[in-house]
Amino acid sequence: MSDVREFTYDGENIAVGDENWKEWVLSSDPFEGDIGDGNNLTDKIVKTRQTKQLCSDCLSICEPNKYSRVISSVVDGQLLTNRYCQECCTAMAFDELHQDYKQYDDESEDYPEEEVMLSDVRQQVRTRNEKILIGVLGKRYFEKPNDQLFKAMIEAQEQSHD
Repeated sequence: MSDVREFTYDGENIAVGDENWKEWVLSSDPFEGDIGDGNNLTDKIVKTRQTKQLCSDCLSICEPNKYSRVISSVVDGQLLTNRYCQECCTAMAFDELHQDYKQYDDESEDYPEEEVMLSDVRQQVRTRNEKILIGVLGKRYFEKPNDQLFKAMIEAQEQSHD
């Protein structure tokens, strides 16, 4: 379930990378409810070429030749750039579509008892990745430079293949 390539919603086929997929990803606001004015300098979908960045959401490595969402903004006078991996982008699009188009309400007998959203799956990935980073860099891993975070995740990925 972590590498969804396409899904159908309300009769519309949505494939990763298609214009309708990009529109749904960009319509989702990952900072909704956060403090700030919501004005971004850039918010776009790009094809990842070579990266040494982790996804801002799940902390996975943003893989080359996959799509990423890149949002740049100024917060308290500091330029911040967030990158979201293709899988988290798909979760944003799918969950947004699901909330907009689900065909049942909470009282319906068709309502699933345990509804699993793709964002829930991505949160499980983040929890796993946080454990890796804490194990290597300590509980305050988030204060470390991005290159150290990336290196820790690359080493963990290499060890998992051994």
